[in-house]
Amino acid sequence: MMLPPPPAGLTPAVMRQVQIWAYAVVAADGAEWSLLLGPALVAQQPHLLAGDLVAVQDGAIVGHWPRGVALRAGPDGWTVRLGNKRTVTAAPNLTTLGPDALHTGDPVWVAPGEILARAWPWYEPQPVAPALVARLAGLLPTL
Repeated sequence: MMLPPPPAGLTPAVMRQVQIWAYAVVAADGAEWSLLLGPALVAQQPHLLAGDLVAVQDGAIVGHWPRGVALRAGPDGWTVRLGNKRTVTAAPNLTTLGPDALHTGDPVWVAPGEILARAWPWYEPQPVAPALVARLAGLLPTL
């Protein structure tokens, strides 16, 4: 069965698995694609893990943000343990997270210095807030 290609605009998706030469991702509407990295990401040689947030544009992965777990709140933000076992401190972005407070153990996606959104597993797609799409577009390098 042939799946429709990803839309041309920026689409957030969740990494499902690393394949031999591509990456399986699942969009918020449940559509699943097997995609390659865009040229800017190929140069960065990212290590994408299942559950990470990616941005898809024109049939390629053009952005990547790791998934982590919120451990504890502190004066400088939340301590988050990433999938690669590193810990970072990041402040919540209330525009993309919404008004609900974070709790210890919440899965989140992070950009340098900020918690972008609560993470969801690839097998339970969730609607994506327009504020998150706008923020991801702002984080991407000029294409």
